[in-house]
Amino acid sequence: MTIKDQNLVSRLKNKMKNILFALVMIPLSVFTACNSDDDDDSFASKSDVDESGEKKINEGVFDALYTTGWFKKDKNVRPIYYKDNEVIELNKLDADHNTRASYISIENEDIHILGESTTPSKLLYWHNGNPIHLPHETLSSLIIPVGISVKDGNVHIVAKELNTELYGDVFYWKNGVRQRISAADKSAKANDLLVTDDDVYIVGSEDNRSGGFSFDPDEPETAAYWKNGEKHLLTAISKSSEASQIREDSKDIYISVLERDSGNDIYTIYKNDVPVKSYPSNEYIEDFAVKNGKIHAIAAYYVTNSDGTGLDTKLKYYVDDIAQSFSSKMTQSISLILHDDDVYVSGVYFEGDNPKSVLLRNGVPTNFEFEGEIENVTVNDMILKTKPRTS
Repeated sequence: MTIKDQNLVSRLKNKMKNILFALVMIPLSVFTACNSDDDDDSFASKSDVDESGEKKINEGVFDALYTTGWFKKDKNVRPIYYKDNEVIELNKLDADHNTRASYISIENEDIHILGESTTPSKLLYWHNGNPIHLPHETLSSLIIPVGISVKDGNVHIVAKELNTELYGDVFYWKNGVRQRISAADKSAKANDLLVTDDDVYIVGSEDNRSGGFSFDPDEPETAAYWKNGEKHLLTAISKSSEASQIREDSKDIYISVLERDSGNDIYTIYKNDVPVKSYPSNEYIEDFAVKNGKIHAIAAYYVTNSDGTGLDTKLKYYVDDIAQSFSSKMTQSISLILHDDDVYVSGVYFEGDNPKSVLLRNGVPTNFEFEGEIENVTVNDMILKTKPRTS
């Protein structure tokens, strides 16, 4: 869910540090056939502004839009989440620790948030704003939240543990009870969680050697998912690969898989364990969603910058095989949600060294604020709490 580097080790290290996210909501009409850097607040239409001139995130299309994230200033990271335009700061538990609110799940009126604090690395879980440290006795390694899902009153949480050598383990909690998912003699990592009516899926990869990850094609990791704790490999062990995201559509299970082959990175979507869609080499699927069998995806790719000194990141939006340029100044995306006729995409852009989180609604950008500032606000996960449909 971050910008993809060709070397996955670098991506993981960046993720361990200060992953920078933001939120963008984009309808289908915003994706055009040309690039544009003209996201400007002057694009507001009357339907997107209330009588006071303030732009609205929610016009009654859904019950509420929730986003999680954090605010960083003066080396202090504070966990926050938004309900539409309202921002709520979460209790840190450890006041002197940097703390992030990473993922969110809502059932009925209960809000469940998964996050992390640092020094030492700990998982935090907030239930309706009340924080607890998630039990995990190994504090010498880095524990990274992967996802949270609440269904029928059961709280499902996944995290991955990495030590300084990037050796990893996958852990799963159900209602606070932890179990190790990965094999004791294998290094593994998790990237996403899906809970359906009947099953719990965790996607990631497993190293084929005992003792740690290798990104050498001769000793690769292999894309895998765990269904109710049982491991399934998606690709041949002769290839280096990992599973990134998992989605459900009409009982079908879709998984995005990154395969590495002699310097070419290729993303493929698997449907029920069968590859159905591959993307051009070195385009990195930030996230995808499936609706009525159509695969929507956000892909990142690189172009040489204007002064020739480095690379700029560009984005594409795919619907099945049709690709369109991404008309936005944002350079990173993290999450994609489809709702009715709208497409919601998360991302971030930079002006100077600091990130800004922005919301585009029908092409109209609105920055997220915290304590009157728009810089240093990073939004990570989003969820739409929808209203019950009426006839």
